[in-house]
Amino acid sequence: MWNNVIDFFARTGIPITTMDKSSGYIVANKINVPLTMERDGKPVDSSAYVVIPEFKRYPTNTNGTATFNVRIRDFGNYVTITVNMYDIVSNYVFSNGFILESAPCKGTSTGVFESKLLKIFNQ
Repeated sequence: MWNNVIDFFARTGIPITTMDKSSGYIVANKINVPLTMERDGKPVDSSAYVVIPEFKRYPTNTNGTATFNVRIRDFGNYVTITVNMYDIVSNYVFSNGFILESAPCKGTSTGVFESKLLKIFNQ
């Protein structure tokens, strides 16, 4: 299992900040994450990794970054893997035709990223 996780980082080029094989703990550098806006309590794009609150003015662009970690625990007869996304930083970007304005907003993981990684790691 450990090799699948390391292979993922090698293939994608995502830099690792912390790696400790004895505890099974890996922390990645910040990555860019696809965002979607919330509308009627649900993400507009169900494939996005992060959802941001609905805003009265619809932004022309949204961007964000997040940090994630992976924890692999070997219990002898079975292995567990946990993926956590945190430190999500996102912004609404608006254009009035001439000037771009940016406003920070709180993003929340949709669970899509974590689910995708778990599928990759379990192959």
